[in-house]
Amino acid sequence: MIKLEKPFFSIVTVCLNSGIELLNTINSVLKQDYTNFEIIIKDGESQDGSLECLPNDSRLKIYTLKDSGIYDAMNQALNYVNGDYVLFLNTADYFTNDYVLSDFMKEINVNKFPDLVYCNYKTTKHNLAIIAPARLNSRFLFRTMLCHQTCMIKATNYSNNNNFDNDLKVVADYDFLLRLLIVKRGTYCHLNKLCIISTSGGYSAQNYQLGLKEVSKLRKKYFRNKYRLYIFLYSLTMPWLRNKVAASNSYFAIYYFRIINRINRL
Repeated sequence: MIKLEKPFFSIVTVCLNSGIELLNTINSVLKQDYTNFEIIIKDGESQDGSLECLPNDSRLKIYTLKDSGIYDAMNQALNYVNGDYVLFLNTADYFTNDYVLSDFMKEINVNKFPDLVYCNYKTTKHNLAIIAPARLNSRFLFRTMLCHQTCMIKATNYSNNNNFDNDLKVVADYDFLLRLLIVKRGTYCHLNKLCIISTSGGYSAQNYQLGLKEVSKLRKKYFRNKYRLYIFLYSLTMPWLRNKVAASNSYFAIYYFRIINRINRL
């Protein structure tokens, strides 16, 4: 009997009636030159035929089960993960080239298997690369978060930290990141390469106001000792104006993100 190789990476996509975009996402993974991975698709009972269009590949595993929302679907998917590291890749997001998993593998080895490896990404809304900072200090984590589709996380961190909080509807990934880095003080490193193309207009963008309320609660919960100082400093940066600019399609938005990139490089 042939013993199957345990996958090192688990690439997880949760979906519901995602159309042709699901195929594009999955194909970007299947083309990777590093082949020791599995793809977990957790489908919420799609009726659009998107699953039937997927290629026949032994690394592709499809599980269909009704869920109560995106984070419930992500928690369900974690039950089927076999890899050492997990990356949640949204439907309609995809890898920039065929060497992304090889680059992650090199970074993981060099940094002795950290809890988190995160990369840079490009947003389709502004056609602009977003550069993540090399250090994730508390000021950065208070102000913003990493896009979860850029985060390759050691699988044991999910089971050891109770996965995603289903009571949060928009920012449970932010909550998990804070638990991993602020509470657990997990190890991390930055893969300073453009690895992910992120399609704008996803779930969080569609539920923006609810997301702001949930973020406010998390800041008070995880930054209790520094909350008043951080919220004061944060207010000086006029977040209401910055958010408005960032959400626009104007040239100001492009200049804004370029400034953010320069700050993150520092």
